[in-house]
Amino acid sequence: MTVSIPPRQPAAVRAPRSSRDRPQRLIHHHSDTARSPVRVAELMSTAHVAEPDAPLLEIVYRMLGLGQREIVVVSGRRPLGVITRADLAVLADPAGSSGRRYARDLIPSRTPRLLPDQDPATAASTMSADDAEALPVVDYAGTLIGTLARRHLVAHIGRASDVL
Repeated sequence: MTVSIPPRQPAAVRAPRSSRDRPQRLIHHHSDTARSPVRVAELMSTAHVAEPDAPLLEIVYRMLGLGQREIVVVSGRRPLGVITRADLAVLADPAGSSGRRYARDLIPSRTPRLLPDQDPATAASTMSADDAEALPVVDYAGTLIGTLARRHLVAHIGRASDVL
């Protein structure tokens, strides 16, 4: 007996699945239920990056034109700091009164980093201690793999409270 399995169609060809077609995850809040905790890696987003010598005007255009909320300033794949819309909002003139201003002019002297397997509570505590809107997420070698922003944590809390 021969069984043939039809080839899977590319996502662009398949009809979109409705929320009714998706399997529903049941989340139990009983102590006897084994459930893996949520980690930073599940909440982070793709990092948008700029080099330290990128002009601030370019970063403003990227944020506004492309809808980005934060940009990680990197040297290679190592994060140096994060520039957010709030950081740019305090600048009256991104070009500066004495000529051009650059990404390196806005990054803090110390930027904590998060690891992908940290829990959201630890990430929130780190953000709060440094009054950071967003932090880079790095692997154990220190290479940038994503960004975690306060909005990601707030959305996670909102989803968790919907289940209760």
